[in-house]
Amino acid sequence: MKRHLVLFLCALAYATIHAATVNVAPGSGTLRTAVSNAAAGDVLVLTTGEYNETSTITTSVPLTIKAVQGTQPVVNTTKRIEVTADFALEGVAFNCAYHLIQVNATAPINFSVHNCIFRMGTESSNSNRAIYIDSAPTRVKSVTIANCTFDGGKGAGRFIYVYPGNDVVALEGPVEIDHCTFYNSTDSRGVYPANIDNTHITNCIFMNAEERSGSKSFAVYGSGSYVHNCIGYNAPVKVDTGGTQANCSTRNPYFVDPGNGNFQLFANSPAVNAGTDNSTLGDPRWGVSSEEYDKSGEPYVPYKQPYSMAPTTTSVKVLWQMSDESAPTDALVYYGTDPNNLNQSILTSAGWEVADEGYV
Repeated sequence: MKRHLVLFLCALAYATIHAATVNVAPGSGTLRTAVSNAAAGDVLVLTTGEYNETSTITTSVPLTIKAVQGTQPVVNTTKRIEVTADFALEGVAFNCAYHLIQVNATAPINFSVHNCIFRMGTESSNSNRAIYIDSAPTRVKSVTIANCTFDGGKGAGRFIYVYPGNDVVALEGPVEIDHCTFYNSTDSRGVYPANIDNTHITNCIFMNAEERSGSKSFAVYGSGSYVHNCIGYNAPVKVDTGGTQANCSTRNPYFVDPGNGNFQLFANSPAVNAGTDNSTLGDPRWGVSSEEYDKSGEPYVPYKQPYSMAPTTTSVKVLWQMSDESAPTDALVYYGTDPNNLNQSILTSAGWEVADEGYV
């Protein structure tokens, strides 16, 4: 027994001694070569420039890939990164297609991604996955994704897909997704830790360029799962099997120019100071513009459906909720006896506020 312990400690010391920080130069195939040659515990450091990869990159040992502080190297790849051991990724931008990162570990590992950008291609595709983990309990102990941007461009599939099987189960540790920005998924579930209990999604923004029937931004399952302080525009939040949501909105986050990859927020965005700690929602690196979004051309869209009730046989009460917590503006509310023929209207400024309800 003592001999085995000594051998184990020697092996551990050997791995620790041989772990190194390795600078990886930009170029074609340089990242794949560095990963193939890495020892357990190595930190591969990428710098300003482009890394072009046309072959699958497979990690076989615990590994960290990170950018030099203050830089954001770009990896252009037509293939995937297959992860089989503990993996940490920080500060890298990817122009990618298909499944970028797929976890194929044969025993559960720790998996984390921080401060990265995933650009999912220029053509609409429902099969793209930025991060894909199937048979999750056998492959990952925990998942942490924070301060990242997932740009679907013309429309990507699921940005994050973690799937254990048909039953709701928990991993050894949580799935944590915090302060991330997601744009334009063509899938019915954009961020989908499917059937994973103990999933926590906080302080995130999800926006689809247009409304798609049945689309959901964040979908969580299990009594230990929740979505807190998030925006899902054109794709509401879905919670199931005991999951909860709080302080979530379906309002337009007012990105400066999302179609061209600029996810800075206008100063009057509902995401500003809306976080769990009064921080601004989404990837914090985009920041907040000093300019305000011009909402004058937008149609009035309630985020609670109007409804009516008749307290007497000769009167009707019309109740609606405004999109801002402020005095009503001179917008029109249409109503009528037939939902398909709302032939009467009232100016919102003619109403008055009903506490915790709306304007009437």
